[in-house]
Amino acid sequence: MKRASSPKKIPYALFLEGKKAALDQRGITNRKLGKEAGYSDSTTTRLFQGEKRPDTAFVEAYARLTEITDQEAVRRECEQWADAWSRRNQPIRRKPWKVILLFLLACALAAGGAIAFTDRGASSSLPACSGASCEGLSPKGRCDQANEVETAGEEGRTSPKPLYVQIRRNPRCKAVWGRIWGDYIEVGDTVTISVAGGATETNTVLYEHDTFTAMAALTDHQSVQACWSRSGITPFCTQWAG
Repeated sequence: MKRASSPKKIPYALFLEGKKAALDQRGITNRKLGKEAGYSDSTTTRLFQGEKRPDTAFVEAYARLTEITDQEAVRRECEQWADAWSRRNQPIRRKPWKVILLFLLACALAAGGAIAFTDRGASSSLPACSGASCEGLSPKGRCDQANEVETAGEEGRTSPKPLYVQIRRNPRCKAVWGRIWGDYIEVGDTVTISVAGGATETNTVLYEHDTFTAMAALTDHQSVQACWSRSGITPFCTQWAG
């Protein structure tokens, strides 16, 4: 007697797998996501099983936890979920390798980055951008690889609540960006990265207590500073770092 074959996965199921993988990489559980979105554990589980349509509150909570802070990026994330839901009943009619490729692409989208395809035997992939071509771009998925990023400068304080300001640098990308985090941070605060004689990039806190700027190009002979600021309060900055 033949065993019943398992049902074929559909594009929406693969999409959800990629999104869930992005949470797993950050150690974020269904319970934490549900609490952020105001959902029960069972409702969050049903959402990731494709049994319930995700609403804006759920997607915005997902965006906050996966460090999608730019307002335009959040809007695109909502559109991405809505489009995937609308195609949830379309069956996959692909060869296995295409199914695998679709899954990898979904994972890349969930991480906000891109997959680098390199020739077999290549020692390393080229950076996604370098110097001036990085300016104005998010470092996420481009230049934020943990084994390449350096802390070029950092300042912190714990009173009245923790606040930290950091300069992040990737020598291969020849770029820097500013980062702030801590319980003192509020929606509307800003983080700025300033390169002496170069670009200045600023980002506004929309949701998270951990926010970063877009990248600015940096040469070996330029100094850089990162600052947190709030209206009516003296900015809190790192020292200028060379």
